[in-house]
Amino acid sequence: MLTQFEAEGGLKPDLEAIVTHGKNAEALNQSQGSFTRQKGAAADRSQVAFVALQKENAAVMRVAKSLRAELTNAGDTANLKKLNAIIALEAQTAFSVEADEAGGTKKKKTRVQSQEAIRAEIARDAKSFLEFTEISANLAARKVDAARLQKLKADAEALTGKVEDKVAGASDRKIITAKEQEAVSKQSLHWSSAYPLLAQVAKRDVRAADALRPTKK
Repeated sequence: MLTQFEAEGGLKPDLEAIVTHGKNAEALNQSQGSFTRQKGAAADRSQVAFVALQKENAAVMRVAKSLRAELTNAGDTANLKKLNAIIALEAQTAFSVEADEAGGTKKKKTRVQSQEAIRAEIARDAKSFLEFTEISANLAARKVDAARLQKLKADAEALTGKVEDKVAGASDRKIITAKEQEAVSKQSLHWSSAYPLLAQVAKRDVRAADALRPTKK
C-alpha cells in the first residue's frame, strides 16, 4: 500500500505522522488522572510504551485464561488454582457516589493503584508465568512461549520509575488533556492532508478502502 501511496505523490512520513500522533493521543488518554515525574517528550514516550505494555499483557492474559477449561477437564485443580491466582487483577478501581448537576447522584470511578503499581504487577505476573513450568508447554502451544514472556517482563522492568506513581491533581489533568487534544489535532491535520491520496489508493487496494471506510471526508 505504501508503494501505491507514494505513486500518488504521498510520502512515508505522511503516514508515519498519523500513526505517531495517534499513539500519543491514545497514551495521553490512558494517562488521564495520572501523574509522572517525567516531563515533555520523555514522559510521552513512556506513556506510549506503557500502553503497548498493557496491550501485550492483556493478550497474554487472554491466552492464560483460555487454559482454564483445559486444566479443568484434565482435573488439574492444583495448577488451575495457581493459574487463577496469577490471573487475578490486583490493580483495583473504587467507586464513590457524588451529586450531579441535576440534583441527583452519579457514580465516580477512581483508580486505586497507579500505573507504577500496574507496571510492577505485569512484571511480577510475567515472572510467575516463566516459573510456572507445569503449564509452559500449554502456553507455548498457544504462542506464549518463554521468549515472549521474557520480553514482557523486560519491557515492564524497563519502565520502572518512568510511569506515574500517584493520582494526578486537577491542574495535572488539565495539562494532560491539553496535550491529548494537541495530539488529536495534529493527527487530524495529517489525516485530512493525506486523505485525498489515500482515497485514490483505496480504489485499487482493499486495505486502504477498509482503513477509510469508517472515515468521513
